[in-house]
Amino acid sequence: MTPLMYNNLPKIRRREWKIIEAASTSRTVREISKKTKISPSTVKNILERLREKGSLRYVPNYLYFGFIPLAVICDFDEELSRLHITGTLGRRILYGLEKYILFTALIPVVFVDEYTRMLDAKKIVVKGTEYLRWRPDLSREFYNQEKEVLEPCFKKCFSLIDSTPKNYGNQYIKPGPPPDHIDLAILTFKLARGPFIKLSEVIRLAASIDPIFDKAYSRQTLSYHYRKHVIPGWRYNSFSAYLPLKNVPMKILYFKGREAPLLARVLIRLPYFYSAFIDGDTSLIAAQIPCSFEEEFYNFLSVLDVDMPLGVLIQSSKDINRLMPFLWKFVGIKDNYRFWRWPEIQVKEVTSRQYDKSPKS
Repeated sequence: MTPLMYNNLPKIRRREWKIIEAASTSRTVREISKKTKISPSTVKNILERLREKGSLRYVPNYLYFGFIPLAVICDFDEELSRLHITGTLGRRILYGLEKYILFTALIPVVFVDEYTRMLDAKKIVVKGTEYLRWRPDLSREFYNQEKEVLEPCFKKCFSLIDSTPKNYGNQYIKPGPPPDHIDLAILTFKLARGPFIKLSEVIRLAASIDPIFDKAYSRQTLSYHYRKHVIPGWRYNSFSAYLPLKNVPMKILYFKGREAPLLARVLIRLPYFYSAFIDGDTSLIAAQIPCSFEEEFYNFLSVLDVDMPLGVLIQSSKDINRLMPFLWKFVGIKDNYRFWRWPEIQVKEVTSRQYDKSPKS
């Protein structure tokens, strides 16, 4: 890489990288401290500073909780661009050879067909039957310690092909019973406010939204729900280091073909590849690819059996917001029996500083 190429990448100091790597498999700040031998107060300060460079995300096994992430690309329509549907995480305008709208959503598995029916337009649906985010602890080879940057070196991707699973994404999902509302409140705010939010803060926020949480919950009760019901559904934490959108636009890459799942699993190992939806023989990835790396990127694509039916899609940098459905609202209770329901409510724009400076994917 030339010095100019390095100058276009954000600096991640060695101590910051040490904490980012440890955070991916840690449930608390104290765990990070033990792994890195850095004091908890210093870890907190560094995590705070890292908000200026990216965002730390909680990554669960959504299917464990009965939910599934969705990505739906629709032909552009003015009315559709103003449509709000329960479960929607975001609406983004996409530009390519044609104009599209990308809906991302998080909904119970049982409501996938209902959600897509409400998008009354020609559409492509990619279910996150396998949903991945960039994982620092599995991507050490992409951190350049000398230059203190995350380096999306596509040449290293060739060596990852043989060690990466090549099977298709799951296509059938058996819906499970609905989780408890406390479990879903914890999941909601870990997704919205980051993996290290305190349980007391979760309940405080939930009670400010829904009277069902007005009851005083003991620390032991909250801890029980977290340990027994939420931790088993946690996979890891992701860190997304973002590039300036004005210089490097967010790209949405829709792949179809025999090796589309393999491609997504390899690319998500690279920094600046943020999220991947894998569904059968299709995949969809959100990424920022610095222009100095695009030749390597397309060279790597050329060796795999995939198509890009829509070409490269550029996400509009305008009107980018992130919404978070209150997941417990999808569960009704009658005679102590929990059941899935379709609510009429409740999304809220996330205003956490964690997302203020970052493009959303």
